[in-house]
Amino acid sequence: MKRLIAILCAVGGLAAFAQAKAPAAKAPAQKRLVLHYTFDEPVGKEVKDHSGNNITGTVLLGSEGLLKSVPGRVGNAFFFAGVRNPVKDGLVNPQISTTKVWTPELLDGMTIEFWIKLGPEADWQRGLMNLVVCAPGNYGPPFVVTYLWNMIVVHYEPGKDSNFRAKYSQDIRNQWRHVAITYDGATKTSRIYLDGDLRCEKTGLAMDPPKSKYPTLTVGGAFGGKGSGLNGAIDELKIYNYPMTQEEIIQHAKFTD
Repeated sequence: MKRLIAILCAVGGLAAFAQAKAPAAKAPAQKRLVLHYTFDEPVGKEVKDHSGNNITGTVLLGSEGLLKSVPGRVGNAFFFAGVRNPVKDGLVNPQISTTKVWTPELLDGMTIEFWIKLGPEADWQRGLMNLVVCAPGNYGPPFVVTYLWNMIVVHYEPGKDSNFRAKYSQDIRNQWRHVAITYDGATKTSRIYLDGDLRCEKTGLAMDPPKSKYPTLTVGGAFGGKGSGLNGAIDELKIYNYPMTQEEIIQHAKFTD
């Protein structure tokens, strides 16, 4: 009997030990705004973050003349007078950059949203313009958002199956248009909303972590001003740490002054 009791105690102790050592379930991150550039300030050396996280953006030195403040969708916006091949044209495309925005929680869920207004001289049919880039190369990881041939295209990594896209059906120059991209890490589902309308949904494509600890996020251009630049304005750029619902996005897309 004593031996049986000892065995039962040992088994119970092992079970308790295993239970104590079992990893706790990962708690969902608190929904929050990670980054918010309003672009309401005059063009200078920095862009203020209004998310409360103090993720200040830096205007690329030497490109100030191709960046100007214009009336925005809400308040003011920044107009980027970028070109497709700045090296060939002997220019440095304007861009805003920061190394503080990336956080691992974005792999669990993320929303990128902004207003865009292509300039009157933008090649809206065949143009290539970097919009929001957080990657060391043309494709990622973690993500690259571009305007390409009248489409919003998102890349997570190189390869034809690693991108998803949504196409505009008309010329969008001189018009404010709302763009939102969401990523759900639990289901590996990505979506693109144009003006609140779900235009693309892709499941099974995972967003990988960046290859560097502090990847640079750039707005309006890429690669130190040598990448294809935006010819147009951006306003109200926001990044959230969760995938917004379509209802939330519709409300943002229908925002009026």
